[in-house]
Amino acid sequence: MTNNNLIKFRANITLINLKQRQQVERDLGTFPHRNAAINAVEEFKKHQLGEGWELANYRLTPAEMSQEIFTFFNKVQEREKLPKLKNRNIPLEFEDN
Repeated sequence: MTNNNLIKFRANITLINLKQRQQVERDLGTFPHRNAAINAVEEFKKHQLGEGWELANYRLTPAEMSQEIFTFFNKVQEREKLPKLKNRNIPLEFEDN
């Protein structure tokens, strides 16, 4: 099993505009690994902030596991006679028995 790209991450940012007293949340999407998500936030900060807007914070959340982990996990669950995962999404959802 490789260590690269086992978990995909979703990047969300919060923008604030102090003059207009506004706060906006934006979803930047899902990225193949944590560093790619951080790079997307940094690129947004450098190139796409509008006049008067500042990046207040960002949040990275696990979004999806790789097919490799999903298959391995379900094989273990089956061997232990436990419910298998429905899909690769995070948070985990299990099949009904």
